[in-house]
Formats: sequence, C-alpha cells, structure tokens
Amino acid sequence: MSKAIPRVLILGQAGPAEQIAMLAMQLGWEILTELADLEEITTVLALEHDIGRIRRYLGSLNAGRLRYIGLPALAMSITDLMQPLGEEAAALTHLIHSPMGLDIGGISDMERALSIIAQVQAAHHQPVPVVPATPGLDSLYAIVLAAGGSTRFEGIKQLVELEGRSLLKRAVATATAVCGERTFVILGLKAQKLKKELANFEVTTVINDGWEYGLATSLRAGVAALPNDAAGVLVLFCDQPFVRESHLRELIGEWQRHPKKIIAAAYNGILGVPVLFPARYFSEFALLSGDRGAKAILERHPDEIIAVNLPEAARDIDTQADLLAVILGKP
Repeated sequence: MSKAIPRVLILGQAGPAEQIAMLAMQLGWEILTELADLEEITTVLALEHDIGRIRRYLGSLNAGRLRYIGLPALAMSITDLMQPLGEEAAALTHLIHSPMGLDIGGISDMERALSIIAQVQAAHHQPVPVVPATPGLDSLYAIVLAAGGSTRFEGIKQLVELEGRSLLKRAVATATAVCGERTFVILGLKAQKLKKELANFEVTTVINDGWEYGLATSLRAGVAALPNDAAGVLVLFCDQPFVRESHLRELIGEWQRHPKKIIAAAYNGILGVPVLFPARYFSEFALLSGDRGAKAILERHPDEIIAVNLPEAARDIDTQADLLAVILGKP
C-alpha cells in the first residue's frame, strides 16, 4: 500500500524556503498556501521567528492528518509555546520538531533543506499517530481501597453499618454506579470474610497479602490488576460515607473535559481521595511505598491537577468516635 504524499505548508520565506519547495516538488509533494484547507495539510514548516504568528497558526490547526510540524530554534520551551493555546492545541505537541531538520552539521541553505526534507519524509513513514479522543466511561475503572487493618478503629471497619449497609457495601455501590463491573475492590485483612459482602456485586476482588506494609501496597496491587485498555482509574476509600455517585460523576465530567489531568477532590485545604488518575500516571504507582497513598504523585505534578471542591469527602471514619459522631449527626 502506497504512502500518502506530504502536503506541505511553508510559513515565511526566510532561509531555505526556496530550496525546500524545490526539493519537495521534485519528490512529487504538494506545496500549499495559507489559504489551503487545514484538513489537507500534513506538514507545516515555519521559517520565521514571529512567535505570535506561529501561535496563531498552530491554534487554528487540529491533529487530523498532520504528521510533522517544523519550527526554528526558539527562545522558549515547546510547553511554554503551546500553553496559551489550550488542550486541543496541546495534542499537537508530539508532532513538533524544534529546531527542525536533522543534525548533520549543514550550514548552507541547501544542506538545511535536505535535512528538513529527510526528517519530514521519515515522519510520513511512521504509523499514523492516534489522536486521543474524549475518553468514554467504558475505559474508566474504579479501585475501592478496603484492605487495611483498621487499627485505630479497633475492629473491622469495613463491616460497620450505616443506614443498613456496611461501609464496604456503600463504597462499592457508589463505585459500581459509575463504573459497573469495571470496579476493583482491594482486600487484605479478613479478605474472605469481606468477600461475602460483595456477593451481590459484579466486581473484581484483588487480594493484597502485603496490606500491613501500607496503603501504597494496595494502590500498587490495584493499578497492576487493571487491563491494558484502561484510560483512567478512580480511586476511592471505603470509609468516606458521604461521598455519593453525583460527586464521582462531577470528577468524571472534569476528566472527560481534561483527559490528561489528574482530577482530585479538594477539602480541608488539601487534595485527596476520591481522585481520578489518567493512564499516563499508572507507571508511577509502582514507585509508591508506605502509608501515604498517592500523595507522592500529586506532589510531583501540582500543575497537572484539577481540584473539585468536595467537602463531603472530609468526613471519614477512622475511629469509633468518628462513627458515633456520624450516627449522632455531629459535625
């Protein structure tokens, strides 16, 4: 099967513009003007340093059929260049080559043109890049963390009942309301006893034999169990009885609008669970240790987090005094 020919738009006339156009036409490529249909363009070569003009043009593009965007050496990072353009333009970042061309030590315009043509040609022979779409719910999974020993509670906290249902059942019901059978429940202490609580749920249970070594072990076990097609994971505790389905859907809505961002609940001046991590962060879970959970990941990526105000998540049941306060309706 033949490769589609490059359709090249050259912005500016500086440097090797003439030589690039000549070589491209010799190869049978199409040279387009700025009036061309944006959907037809596969290659953009910016041979100027007007950042404002480059930004305006990049902001008008979409990934579509684009295979290569060549920019000159810039006095800023690609991230800083693209940041004002929003998330749709950010999808173009992986196509940008700056400075464009291969490092062959060329100094003449013809040598530079040959280098750029070679790089464009290589890009067009790569598999067509997949443009990330707005993720659907069928690619989102939930992890309910219920493996702990409830040391401070002095009992099996997961089995404590509120309004006729155990904390474990309440949390799993909330998770399955949005993720269905794509819900993974992490069990540890008294795992077989707790599995009986899940008899009426279509969920996957993961046994964490290392639960005594901290919350991180449950997170690692849960994320490791996710299928390869998981685009994101929603992490829940089983001891936050006031977190409802509507709250989770609010987090999910933010994720669907910003699929590369971490979406975290905000309460009491902190960011925490429930929290939704896109798949791009899954590899970082393997590095977690101790009982701090995923806080280390949040701390590493403060600029990649969208906070959703969720004061209901502040109420958890760590002790029997907490349970009594909830039963009595005390703040």
